[in-house]
Amino acid sequence: MNWRFEKRLARIESKLDAIMRAQNLEIEMEFSNMKTTAELIDAIEEQTSVVDGVATLVDELQDAVKNAAGDQAKIDAAFEKIKANTKKISDAMVENTDAGGGSVGGNLEDN
Repeated sequence: MNWRFEKRLARIESKLDAIMRAQNLEIEMEFSNMKTTAELIDAIEEQTSVVDGVATLVDELQDAVKNAAGDQAKIDAAFEKIKANTKKISDAMVENTDAGGGSVGGNLEDN
């Protein structure tokens, strides 16, 4: 074979290898971004579920206070429930947010 032809062929092969490496890197980055996006969507759904639960709790407490009108024992019981639920929410916020070293929806960096 002609040495120029061999040299040109070697350059072409080198360029093809570089293109293939770049393409593989791009594919890996796309998969990584897809995983990160899926994790973000999961965290948002989990957070939405928690928010919906708190909204339901607030509605239930509001109903309990309305139903307790005029009955001091029911009013006292409703306020005790409010105190207990406030503590649960506060503890969960500390445990699952930056205040407690975590984050709402879990720590995405650990996934």
